[in-house]
Amino acid sequence: MELYRRPTIYSNGRPSLQGDPATYRFALFLLRALAILTFGAVVGVIVGNAAHYEYYPANNRTTISSNDLWNISIFQ
Repeated sequence: MELYRRPTIYSNGRPSLQGDPATYRFALFLLRALAILTFGAVVGVIVGNAAHYEYYPANNRTTISSNDLWNISIFQ
């Protein structure tokens, strides 16, 4: 009998990440970072469009005026 033999561990060759606290924390961090970046991009597009319509007047019948844009925005 071998006293110092390591026990044999049988596995299917794929490590399991289920239940790993570090993986869970990283996933939450990643989702939060993506949410913040998405929110920042949306706010940037809204502010950019509002600034564009404020300084450049409507040039055709389909373009909304700056007053109407501000009236329907979430900032007012």
